[in-house]
Amino acid sequence: AADNGAVIAQNSWGYDDPRSYHSSDIEAINYFIAEAGRDENGNPRSGTPMTGGIVIFAAGNGRKGVNVGTDERWYPAYYDNVVAVGAVNHYGKRSYYSNYGSWVDIAAPGGDTNEKITGGIYSASYLENDVHHYEYMQGTSMACPQVSGVAALILAVYGNEQFTPEMLCARLLKSATPLNLFGSGNISGLGSGLLNAEQAVASGGTPEAVRNLTATATSHTTGSLTWATPPASDNGKAAYFAVACASTFISSDNFSQYAGAPVASSAGADAQQSYLISDLEPATTYYAAVQSIGNFGERSEISNIAVFTTLVKPPNKPDKLLVYPNPVQDVLYYVFVLDISSGETASVNIRITDTAGRTLYRISHTGLFAGTHYFETDVSNWKSGIYVLQYEQNGKTDVQKITKY
Repeated sequence: AADNGAVIAQNSWGYDDPRSYHSSDIEAINYFIAEAGRDENGNPRSGTPMTGGIVIFAAGNGRKGVNVGTDERWYPAYYDNVVAVGAVNHYGKRSYYSNYGSWVDIAAPGGDTNEKITGGIYSASYLENDVHHYEYMQGTSMACPQVSGVAALILAVYGNEQFTPEMLCARLLKSATPLNLFGSGNISGLGSGLLNAEQAVASGGTPEAVRNLTATATSHTTGSLTWATPPASDNGKAAYFAVACASTFISSDNFSQYAGAPVASSAGADAQQSYLISDLEPATTYYAAVQSIGNFGERSEISNIAVFTTLVKPPNKPDKLLVYPNPVQDVLYYVFVLDISSGETASVNIRITDTAGRTLYRISHTGLFAGTHYFETDVSNWKSGIYVLQYEQNGKTDVQKITKY
């Protein structure tokens, strides 16, 4: 094939047992990689889309007759010089039959006919007596040709005599969609992620940085970040975002230490992105920043630093009042939990008086559902001293003393 102008070798086959291989196959692979795209003198063929070859192999479907993927050494896909392709199902999870491990480079849809027959990949097949037809099938053999096809698409767009297998492989792997974007669980051992044809042929370059990050506490353990997708520039566009959040101040020096898995970019410039951060500590100040990531992993400067403070942990018992900070200087927060039937609403009356019994603040919160409720009021203009906050809901009361300084 190499001697006749081919530069991509698609291989949906492998051995029945792990760790076994034929040296002649390894020699053939090495020959294709070294000689593809070259003439008999070792020079680039005239008009070749790439000098050198790329060999792409299906990772395999476990042991024969079992068809459950393992992380053993399945050759030829295990061989370092080839691109090994695993399979995912239509949920973005590793297919149960797909081999996996640190040696797998990328994944593509392999089908899943266990759930329903049409869950497979519609593939060329054959019946007895050499009758050819199409049917729904599953396997890494179905995933592998998709990677080879996108490799050919990349060469159709960017190929020339100076294009190398290393450049082609970089585009395939760096443009893959991280599997964590489809949820957690059963996504490890599949290399850089899911094959992404659109990103693979997109122009590269460092995207613009996010400049308008905002942060808001949404509970005592969660916070929400919001930002607009920066516009594409001559350098490139943001395909993903990295998000970092910590109780330590975030800077370019420690951003990667606190950044999580990439977040997919919403389509279009100025599209609003939102991201919920969970498992935070109550009443704690956090710093957050976002970094734009290009089609091939290029990273922008980090965004502006957004700051938020999580809410206090709500009271353990219903109809009990929690106030903070106490003593207070500017803004007073009060929290309570309503224990009422689902779908019902209630009204809560709040009143704040001074030691002489004079009312400084009164409000009725109406239409409240069951659960935790946070409210605030500005007390910055009040005199220093002791105040009393009273809670009343359908005859249930609570009283808290407040110190203003």
